[in-house]
Amino acid sequence: MLVLIGNTKGGVGKSVETIQIAAARALQGRNVLVADGDRQGTSSKAIGVRMSAEIAPSIACVHFTKGTEYHTQIRHQAKLYDDVIMDCGGHDSQTLRYALGLADVVVVPYQPRPFDTWALEQLSELIDEVQAARLDAGRPPLRVICHLNSADPGINSQDNIDAEKVLVHFPQLTFVKSALVRRKAFPLSAAQGMCVFETMPAGDKSCDELKRLLKHIFQGE
Repeated sequence: MLVLIGNTKGGVGKSVETIQIAAARALQGRNVLVADGDRQGTSSKAIGVRMSAEIAPSIACVHFTKGTEYHTQIRHQAKLYDDVIMDCGGHDSQTLRYALGLADVVVVPYQPRPFDTWALEQLSELIDEVQAARLDAGRPPLRVICHLNSADPGINSQDNIDAEKVLVHFPQLTFVKSALVRRKAFPLSAAQGMCVFETMPAGDKSCDELKRLLKHIFQGE
């Protein structure tokens, strides 16, 4: 499956989420490729840390920042892997548009903050363009999942509730209740190229949150 962790806004935790998902799928026995299209190269650096530490299972990684090169390479290399987890920079770029065209599903993380919710309008318009292009090309529609990342602790957090309500205005973005709460466990494990399943006790809340997100993305696959 080709999964894009995408948003036109930066700073929403896309790279951390990319590593969490990629490592979790590798632990499930999947052959995983991380396709980093962000100039900062955060995801590829994290996977490099994992490789240097010789942590098993291994995860492959490529880093292409030019849109046409990204499209060509991922389209061909995807055939060699069970899952390709794509990470693109936080702006409307050619690379992001190509990734949206390649993906089976796009996971849209956003934080419960005004700037993040404001940016959803631009993203929803881009999704409309991509869906129309896929329809014209006879391709199946892109599945879109939107969820809170770095959410406030507590189910009754007003900021979380308000951020969820914003999605009513953007039917293109399907909201799922699979928030990743603002916990140190997520960025600390990702910086090692690992997911919380590898660094935290099995019953930790961070592990439960990641499991829920994975179920929404892969639908039991």
